[in-house]
Amino acid sequence: MNLVKIDKGLHVNGTRIEHFSDVNIASNMDGLTKFTISFYGTLDGVDNIEPSLEFKSSKNGIGMSKTNEG
Repeated sequence: MNLVKIDKGLHVNGTRIEHFSDVNIASNMDGLTKFTISFYGTLDGVDNIEPSLEFKSSKNGIGMSKTNEG
């Protein structure tokens, strides 16, 4: 189970969550609370793809290939 704290910021399992845009909190009588958090970040492997990588559509889906641009 995750431990969420709101103490000078939002913390999940001891890690401060920054750059969030939306937090919904739903609590009920069973002693558990549901958190829905939207936050911004850089997704490693997507947002920092090398410009020389090309994405091509194929019968099997989308593939990735490296070009020989200098």
